[in-house]
Amino acid sequence: MKILIVDDEERIIKTMIEALEPAGYELFYTTSPLKALEMISSLKIDTVISDIRMSEMDGLELLKKIKQNYYHIRVIIITAYQDMDSIKDAMNYFASAYLTKPIQFTELIAKLSQIDKEINKEDLKQNEIKTEFLNHMNHELRTPLTAIIGAVELMKNAFLNDYQKELLGIIEEGGEKLFRRIKDLLYFTEIKNMDTSFFKMKTTYLDPLLNNIIKKFQKECLKKKIVFDVKIEEDLKSCLECYEDELSNILFQLIDNAVKFSSKGSIKITAEKKFLYHKKGILFKIHDNGIGIRQDEYDRIFDFFSKSIFSSIKNFGGLGLGLAIVKELLKKIGGEIEVESIPGQGTTFQFFFPAEKVEPKPEIEKTESDKNLKVLVVEDNAINQEIFVKLLSYKKWNSEIAENGKIGIDKFLENRYDLILMDIQMPVMDGFEAARTIRGIEKEKGGHVPIIAVTAFHMKGYDVLCKMEGMDDYMTKPVRMEELYQKIEKLCV
Repeated sequence: MKILIVDDEERIIKTMIEALEPAGYELFYTTSPLKALEMISSLKIDTVISDIRMSEMDGLELLKKIKQNYYHIRVIIITAYQDMDSIKDAMNYFASAYLTKPIQFTELIAKLSQIDKEINKEDLKQNEIKTEFLNHMNHELRTPLTAIIGAVELMKNAFLNDYQKELLGIIEEGGEKLFRRIKDLLYFTEIKNMDTSFFKMKTTYLDPLLNNIIKKFQKECLKKKIVFDVKIEEDLKSCLECYEDELSNILFQLIDNAVKFSSKGSIKITAEKKFLYHKKGILFKIHDNGIGIRQDEYDRIFDFFSKSIFSSIKNFGGLGLGLAIVKELLKKIGGEIEVESIPGQGTTFQFFFPAEKVEPKPEIEKTESDKNLKVLVVEDNAINQEIFVKLLSYKKWNSEIAENGKIGIDKFLENRYDLILMDIQMPVMDGFEAARTIRGIEKEKGGHVPIIAVTAFHMKGYDVLCKMEGMDDYMTKPVRMEELYQKIEKLCV
């Protein structure tokens, strides 16, 4: 807890610091109430201990100003006077406590301990509210994106003229940008609680992975006349095993920044083998010719919502979460990141990412189902119902719609299906209850219809939860055409 002591007698301040330091509080002090108001803002103070009689401004006036601007901050008023009017005024201005001199430090420490518990409890509650709100936002934004991205993917397979293709490309680019922002918000809410069990080791090839990311910036780079200069050590062009999704995310965030903050020139990307703390991995360097970063901002740029980030958001757009996400991801998987920059000349980010060279797995020949599948789509969103029907009919598969879990069970009892696509959050009966009910029916009557959970929620352990509730597989919205087909064919062929 950060505590600011305000008293115009330095002797009192010194005594208070000596008494409170052993309790482990982070202590700040000033003899000026006006200076105190500045310090509260810049230092993010939790609690103020203020004398009531001071020449520059009395403690009651300071209390009033604090509560007007920073209502959440606790204030303890201390005075040598047993003045009932002052006590009454202090309590009317919502002081947390009123103590008289000579100060009984056991009483003060007990009060601070109580305040600390209250702050922690409130912080926990606020974090719960924030997480619940952001998860709800995540769900509400991902659901319509399924319709947008699904429709775009279907239209890409249609016969379009050049103008129509151009318009479709704009819609696709906008949808993908929105999806990336939503993923950033999800990382922001979940990343502190993530561990490596949340990430999946995959085999990948660095060359195509980087090329696919760079392609996403092609249009903007053409406009700015920015060229990419990519050099990958020959040995790293082999098959690698690493946390591929996290590597893609980190590279995307850093390349996005390099493009965003550059108006011309080149972006150089290098990748070479590196050992760090006995771990094999890759040292990436990404250099741009952009606006640069002042040295005193090196640490702050990796903080969520730092002031330097907010100023860049105003001028260059984005959520300001990218670098903080990069640093947190690298911390979780045993990587590191550093920055070097010259304002006005450019910036170099270099990061170590754990990875190992492995033998490539033999490719499994793709088999497409020529079976005339019948799929039950349990989904309450009308637009997404249409998209699922069209995605399935593209493969010449039949489908039926159920608007909620209860209707889904009724249809399951009346018909035979090869597979069920099950939304989770629905009115009347959710997807979990519906899946449990279906598995209960099958236990009595026999048989097993594969169920794929299709949900807008994507958080640690959610795939495991879906399988515990009776699902065979799990997909997050927005649904991708190829992924949907692969999962259905895997379960039905």
